[in-house]
Amino acid sequence: MSDSMISKSNETLSKQVSDETDDFGLPLRKKPRTMVKLMDDQVDVIRMGQYKLRDYQKYLFNEAKKENIIICLPTGSGKTLIAFCLIRHMFEQTIGDYPSIAKRTFFLAPNRALITQQYETAKILLPGKITMITGDQNPDDFSSNDWMKTLKNFQLFFVTPAILYDIL
Repeated sequence: MSDSMISKSNETLSKQVSDETDDFGLPLRKKPRTMVKLMDDQVDVIRMGQYKLRDYQKYLFNEAKKENIIICLPTGSGKTLIAFCLIRHMFEQTIGDYPSIAKRTFFLAPNRALITQQYETAKILLPGKITMITGDQNPDDFSSNDWMKTLKNFQLFFVTPAILYDIL
């Protein structure tokens, strides 16, 4: 990704910042459908350093676009990069009223440290309303209405498998 494209993306993103805040006091960023187009124009490149997808990552990304797959690769081989590209690719499906129109995306990691790390990276790289739910927020105490409100307010969730299980 060229520096000019990165600058243009950052400029567009900064124009989308709102004074409104979510339930946790974090600023909401408005992300119109044009952001999907802007991100797609960057094709197979995503800023994490300035990595491009390797051939095997492109292959797995394309397979994941066709059907559900499980990717099992060694540490450091780019599983997260593939996942973020797929999340970006499917972003438009998360736009609109939930649950009647829009879908929601859940990113799972086995522990809070990994969830936090991936959440911080996603906030920089991905469009949409993104949240992280941990045990600190006492999700066991959320009512059905609390969960529905949270699902309506966010498009991408970073959680542990245990928290997703509680939601279901």
